[in-house]
Amino acid sequence: MSPIQGLMLGGSAVPGSGPGISMADPELLKCILNDMAGEAGVKLLLHSWGTQAIVEDNTVKGVIFESKSGRQAIMGKVVIDATGDGDILAAAGAEFDGYVNPKLRTCQVAVVFRIANIDWDKFAEFRAANPEKWAEMRKEVDKIAGFHLGPIASSRNDVTWVNNFLEGYNILDVEDLTKVEVTVRKSMLPVLEYFKKSLPGFEKSFLFDSAPQIGTRGSRRLIGEYIFSEDDMKNGATFEDAIAVFTNGAGAGPPQGSPPPRLEMPYRCLVPKSMDGLLVAGRNFSSDTVMNTRLNIIQPCIAMGQAAGTAAALAVQSNVEPREVDYKALRKRLSAQGIPV
Repeated sequence: MSPIQGLMLGGSAVPGSGPGISMADPELLKCILNDMAGEAGVKLLLHSWGTQAIVEDNTVKGVIFESKSGRQAIMGKVVIDATGDGDILAAAGAEFDGYVNPKLRTCQVAVVFRIANIDWDKFAEFRAANPEKWAEMRKEVDKIAGFHLGPIASSRNDVTWVNNFLEGYNILDVEDLTKVEVTVRKSMLPVLEYFKKSLPGFEKSFLFDSAPQIGTRGSRRLIGEYIFSEDDMKNGATFEDAIAVFTNGAGAGPPQGSPPPRLEMPYRCLVPKSMDGLLVAGRNFSSDTVMNTRLNIIQPCIAMGQAAGTAAALAVQSNVEPREVDYKALRKRLSAQGIPV
């Protein structure tokens, strides 16, 4: 079973236009991912929090975790930081850039929630037939919530995912994280009531579930062997160490009517410039703010995770550091796994 096939099983995900998925049912996804990890022989340690990195001679050797079992050190020949916020790379002392551009979507945080027992098709027809009225309703619900939000399609016709966008918070500050979660949860029931009274297809809807923690779109970014940049996107840069190819992404996108740009992601943006034994995967990849806001979404993050895991395996098998992994061997193995490179 390929990674993407596993996610599609049971309708837990919907394919995207690139190498990945565009949306997923989170509850089904939890089950599928656990099964996939088990099939691969992964030892899971859930309910564990990585707090410190173990570093010797500028090489990450392991991570210290805190859990109900107490403090535990887990050693590894390669450590992959997939925390999103770069918690492990920061703890290890790797270089990073913490600037979050206030003009880009990466400055926004959210606690998404889902509303069920709806008829999305009925709502979509209303929205398409009444664009001006819908625009006014969007303004009204934003007033009710106190921030911008809106329903979007999910993998099910009877469930909508309510995305939200709060700005001006530091996602590395626990007080700000708390404030955001309290603020969004306070808005959920008033927003639901407005939808039930005002939106066709929402008459008998109810609050289905909500994210277990805050989601952020921007945080620490690794300073890697290569910093993936806006210029790379504009110039259609190609790379001999490309580990994924994308034809779309979040953000402004290409001008209307033109084909989407082909984006090749270099392996080097997963490799720290100044530290061994460590790789990253996810939105903490080495990039400028524009490229980060474009590629820190589901499909690219899946591809980065696949590449980082595969590179780590090659590094261990070849007894080399991640930065010394043979690009051709990595690309060949990723291609065999069904990843466009």
